[in-house]
Amino acid sequence: MSNLNYTTIFLFFLLHINISYSQDYNFLIKKTKAFIYYQEYDSALFYLQKAMKKSPDDYKLYIIKGDILLNKNNPNGALNNYLTAEKLKPESCKYKLAQAYALLKKYNKAYEILNGLLKQRKTSLYKIKKNKNFVEFLETEYWDKLTSEFKFSSYENALTDIDFDIKYKKYNDALDKIDEYLEKSSRRHYLHYLKGKILLQIKDTAAALKSFENAYKTKSNNTDYITAYSSLLILKHKNKKALGILTAKYKKIADKPNSIKWYGIAMHNIGKNKKAIPILTDSTLKYLYKDTLSYYYLAQSYIGEKQYFKALKAINKAISLDKDNPEYIFLRGKIYFMTRAFKVAIKDFKYITDLNPTNGKYYFYLARTLLAQGYKYDACKNFKKAFELKYMKANDYMLRYCNN
Repeated sequence: MSNLNYTTIFLFFLLHINISYSQDYNFLIKKTKAFIYYQEYDSALFYLQKAMKKSPDDYKLYIIKGDILLNKNNPNGALNNYLTAEKLKPESCKYKLAQAYALLKKYNKAYEILNGLLKQRKTSLYKIKKNKNFVEFLETEYWDKLTSEFKFSSYENALTDIDFDIKYKKYNDALDKIDEYLEKSSRRHYLHYLKGKILLQIKDTAAALKSFENAYKTKSNNTDYITAYSSLLILKHKNKKALGILTAKYKKIADKPNSIKWYGIAMHNIGKNKKAIPILTDSTLKYLYKDTLSYYYLAQSYIGEKQYFKALKAINKAISLDKDNPEYIFLRGKIYFMTRAFKVAIKDFKYITDLNPTNGKYYFYLARTLLAQGYKYDACKNFKKAFELKYMKANDYMLRYCNN
């Protein structure tokens, strides 16, 4: 074999090792972040330690560990990790150091850091005031010194007032304040996003969609805005538009399973179940293992591919996490119906008609299942109930089966 061939094989081998290492390392980081998302900090630390063995000089890992320890009420441990991160990359986590010092009641050190950050405009008085780790610091002379040296901007004052209104569920007051500020400065993307979140609280989804669109258009690389806008587009049945956004921003959201799940849901909704399944399994549920919505759409994608056993397994997982969600139980009943397991289908459909007696769809499928079992009288009663609840498909079945 020529030297050229040996070189090619060696380079291929090195490339394979690097790809394998990268994939394994990314898995550990995503797994760590998923456990942090679920506030399961001991499990997060377990995976993080594995990542740290692979990359002991990555300052970001020490910041993550510091954050976990801060959440575990261990400010000393957090401080040590933040200090290590600072050694590896100076100025990488000054603000987090200030939080640890504040929790340790080393207020002078917290003040020195925050003073420097405020001078450099790397933080704001509003951000400090809103941070729960600075609650006791706000009662000290050091906070008074900061507020005498630096002043809240009009924007920060507006945000403070809006936060107060949201806290006490004065949503209309909060919206008025946001609109008033946006009239002066329409490019405040966070205010558009905040407005969208409030509008969702009061169930005005059409207006919320517009606000999320404004936030996204103003700052299109913000992953929160990408996710909020695209997910609401999907819930409004605008799947192709959402898919276009998620595809264009895929690199930005690739390491965020909670954003990627909407990519999978959109794929399912436009009928691309084969593509949806690996997205919802390998990119989402491998990490967000408690995400019931992902299990629900995964089950639907499996149904689309006629993989009923896998669909049943997925929806059962969703139900185990959210026992009284009628749509999850309904989907399981449908799977039983489609696989002719009528007795268990009837049990599920009866349960959800008790759980939600105003949904005609549930009575309709209960009726169809009873009819398949030969219980015509009971089926017709449920077809009638479905029709009374404006589920119009029931009328065809009544005309066919219940008029003699």
